[in-house]
Amino acid sequence: AHRAEAARFVAFSEQNLYDAERGRYADVGMRSHRRSLVDTPMNHFAAHLSPDPVRRHRAAEALSPRGPFWGRFGLATVSPEEATFDPSRIWRGPIWMSINYLCAEACWQMGARETADQIAANSLEILRANAPWPNGIMEYYNFLTGEGSGAHHVATMGAAAFVSLFLGHYREVSDIGRDLPVASATTSGRRLVSAG
Repeated sequence: AHRAEAARFVAFSEQNLYDAERGRYADVGMRSHRRSLVDTPMNHFAAHLSPDPVRRHRAAEALSPRGPFWGRFGLATVSPEEATFDPSRIWRGPIWMSINYLCAEACWQMGARETADQIAANSLEILRANAPWPNGIMEYYNFLTGEGSGAHHVATMGAAAFVSLFLGHYREVSDIGRDLPVASATTSGRRLVSAG
């Protein structure tokens, strides 16, 4: 039942949410039902579900270091090319570990393994730069400076989960985070989501 529902969702998204002119999927407002024209990583990472190899390739390129979201510390939540971009304003540009993780996973599944590894490496580096521990993971990080902002001590289990996912999924970067206190919670290289 879940696979059938997922297949219907993918078909709906491919037919109704893909914006061929912009080469990305559209965000649609829950209340307004209008498409947003603002470019975000969310418009691209959904392509890992697409059966269309051209769409998958375009999305992987958009999320790569050559794409509009890339920065030293991770992916901006809004493209810095957008007029509404603000590196420290919530959901207007700061880096969120959850978005970095989803984009890394999508890139991995689309075959853009180097990009996935780089997103993971950048994410672990920003966590290290915002130590000393046990402050844990901050809510979000300034896109330009990497400085943590928002809520402090963001759910310790959540912090452990993100570090664990990054370390466990992307073996190539696993030594980057070995000294982080939550590293003992890693999955030791075992992928939780199939890489197919």
